[in-house]
Amino acid sequence: MYLCIKIGKDQTMKQTFILAILAVLLFSCHEDEDSAERDKTDFLQYAFYEQGNPKSKSEAFLIQDGTIHIMAVQHSNLTSLIPEYTINGRDVYIEDTKQRSGWNAFDFSDFTNPITYRVESSQGEEKDWKVNVYDLPVMMINTPDGEPIVDKEVRKEGCTVKLVNLDGSIDDLGTAGIRGRGNTTWVLDKKPYNVKFDNKHAILGMNESKNWVLLANCYYDRTQLHNATAFEMARLTDFPWVQSGRFVELILNGTHLGLYYLCEKIRVENDKINITEMDPEDLSGEALTGGYLLESYVDLGDYYFDGYPFQTDYFNRTGYNLNCWLAWEIKDPEGDFSIPKEQLDYIKSAMNKMESLIYDDNKLMTGAYRDYLDIETAINWYLVQELSTNEETTRTKNLYLYKDRNDKFRLGPPWDFDAWSFGQSAIEWHNCNNWCLYYRQLLKDPVFVQRLKEKWAIYKPLWEELIPLFIDTHMNMILRSALRNEQMWPDWSDGNLYPTFSYEVCVGEMKKAFYQQLYWLDAQISAY
Repeated sequence: MYLCIKIGKDQTMKQTFILAILAVLLFSCHEDEDSAERDKTDFLQYAFYEQGNPKSKSEAFLIQDGTIHIMAVQHSNLTSLIPEYTINGRDVYIEDTKQRSGWNAFDFSDFTNPITYRVESSQGEEKDWKVNVYDLPVMMINTPDGEPIVDKEVRKEGCTVKLVNLDGSIDDLGTAGIRGRGNTTWVLDKKPYNVKFDNKHAILGMNESKNWVLLANCYYDRTQLHNATAFEMARLTDFPWVQSGRFVELILNGTHLGLYYLCEKIRVENDKINITEMDPEDLSGEALTGGYLLESYVDLGDYYFDGYPFQTDYFNRTGYNLNCWLAWEIKDPEGDFSIPKEQLDYIKSAMNKMESLIYDDNKLMTGAYRDYLDIETAINWYLVQELSTNEETTRTKNLYLYKDRNDKFRLGPPWDFDAWSFGQSAIEWHNCNNWCLYYRQLLKDPVFVQRLKEKWAIYKPLWEELIPLFIDTHMNMILRSALRNEQMWPDWSDGNLYPTFSYEVCVGEMKKAFYQQLYWLDAQISAY
């Protein structure tokens, strides 16, 4: 009995010893696996807060591909921020100074300048991590295949879109189809985009819509303010509608693309160009008369249009060298080449009738053309283009013209100021008077001229007071983003008037050009 018990105890002790050895081995293997998993070179979490105020914490909204994307602490000057983070590596450095979470050595808590961390593993591997601090809303777009958007005609469908607000909250905007846009700007490295959401969204306080535009603001405009400023000038007039916009930063498939201007797309919608939306069946009678939204189309070579885009009989050459062929695209009703022949014939005939009354001096003086062309919007468009010194108007480019059912043609809203405007081309010069649309003729009509003078007297003091303030306010708003954008897209010497000036000096030159053209134009209009 005793022997049996002893043997049983020996077996039990032996089993216990074996189990203990196995447990040690298993724990050691598990620890090695954990160590191998931890011992990498990545940030797993990142946040910072204002020194002395831990409740002001801002957390990174994206950590990917060697970049930490984080919204700035609101109302902070970025000079005294304390970072907190976790890594799966061994140590973190800035240059040669070792860092630790919740503490900064020397002056590395100043985030006004770019900061780059280096994460090291115990195996000696290293990885650099750049910190992008944003003080503008951030739009994040991911394509379903992770590939870039390279087509200007066909949308890439199924893209997911999110908007990071200034307070760090994130709006899920669902899915959208996205394609490229623009003419000259599309061939540049920094691409502009058209965005069509699957559902309507009111973004950053703007009207609800499915259709939006991300303007890249090309290299010619170092201030990044030309479009926004010209649109604001137009909003101070009595245009029925002018597109709104907001500055955002764009991240596409995890890659930061810089500063963009998100704005409403010019379209026929209730809160935009509010005219009747036509159906393909509207082929006769009153229904055939509208609404139509047209955009000018300019070809700079010896191109002859074959029916579409369509040309009118009277005004089909534009530009100081007369090598620009002018035609019109129908933006709404949508369909372009598939638009019913009856609608195409009607709108072309209506424009020919209007132009026949403008280009016959005797008929012009009767004012009969004013039954076909709304001079209020024509004057608004003229004044915005002239004051902004927009050289694009010499070729009648990017001009929108619309007509509601049983109504006149109306111009606007103004569009496309990122290149040759606000001093980038000639100052103290008329861009519209000689080659742009009908203005050489319209300025012969004393009724048109008198109304132009009246409207200038209303708008000039508004523009003189409010536009420089708008420029200053928005320069300060986008300053850090604009400076970073210049580092990302540095080809300013190609076609830019001020390639070597600082950003702030470029904005100053823009304001100077505005004032100079304002006072010159005032004298010119007084002498009309």
